[in-house]
Amino acid sequence: EAGTDGEIVTIVTERSDSYHDAALHYAIAAMLIVLALAAINPLAIETWLSGFTAGWDDAPDPRLLLGVILAAQALVFLIVRFALAYMPLRMALVPKATRARRVRRRAIQY
Repeated sequence: EAGTDGEIVTIVTERSDSYHDAALHYAIAAMLIVLALAAINPLAIETWLSGFTAGWDDAPDPRLLLGVILAAQALVFLIVRFALAYMPLRMALVPKATRARRVRRRAIQY
């Protein structure tokens, strides 16, 4: 030990990271899936909107379509983000390699 500068320190902690960024990434991905689904089948949104007008309008205004898509994206983002506030669910969705990498980084940091 006289020839090294290293020191071994034991740290006991409940978790090495809160993984808030992983929850944010999942919420953004879910939001983008809404947009992808709307792009794949825009007629479904138009059909849904025509249910509110009882067939009186020929075609919904494109601004209304975009507004509905934006509202759906915001709603899905918030639902996923708040669902992943539950730590056991968030930990289950964080990839094992990411958890190992962060534990190692935290161990080296201290």
